[in-house]
Amino acid sequence: MKLKALKKFETKEYELSRVITWIKEFLDQFTENQFIKGQYLEIAVTTSGVSINHGLSETPSGWILTDKTSNATVWRTGWTDKNITLQSSANTTVKVWVF
Repeated sequence: MKLKALKKFETKEYELSRVITWIKEFLDQFTENQFIKGQYLEIAVTTSGVSINHGLSETPSGWILTDKTSNATVWRTGWTDKNITLQSSANTTVKVWVF
């Protein structure tokens, strides 16, 4: 689920305006955080490798393996601004967070 940026809100009350600005600056840290803007994927990985669209529109900074269906080692063999390519020591289905 993508976080939505806080919409601009204006008021003539100085104190309220300062609080709104502070809240927006605080929340912007989360909506702009590379890790939070990631995608959760379920991928059937093979020993010859598989490439899948990660949906980020930019080259990822990293990925985290969160689950796998077999006792396999999984590694990344490449990535671009569109795809991540994973390979494994045995055929397995994995869940990964790509960010």
